[in-house]
Amino acid sequence: MIHPLVDRGSGLAKVFPASGDGKYGIIFAHNMDNNPAYQNFYLFTIENNEYFALQKVRGSQVETVVSEPVKPGIIGTSGDLYLRVKAFNNFALLYANGELLKMVSIDEPVKGGIGLYAGPKIRVEFSQIKAAPAEH
Repeated sequence: MIHPLVDRGSGLAKVFPASGDGKYGIIFAHNMDNNPAYQNFYLFTIENNEYFALQKVRGSQVETVVSEPVKPGIIGTSGDLYLRVKAFNNFALLYANGELLKMVSIDEPVKGGIGLYAGPKIRVEFSQIKAAPAEH
């Protein structure tokens, strides 16, 4: 079955100066049908503006699908970072400031809800949040 291209979520994240270290990002493919509910999703994060990662969370199990350094020049010094996840079929495309970081193959077609994530030691403001089907 072919699933249409779906823009699973995007938004502007601003990390405050003197904020603690940590991760922030987008939760997507949040599936509440599986047990335990609320514990089945993918998490796309940026850590300390140096690394990006995609993790698959299923119950208490966390699997890192990809974790790599962000290429120089993608994240500026303003503290603003526009994150985006596009998903189609069994692929997720991870973006930062309009630059494709990675296209990742995942186990199942992406469907479900989206959300935001901020680690407990970081102060971040999210704005310009969008979640909508992509244009064909």
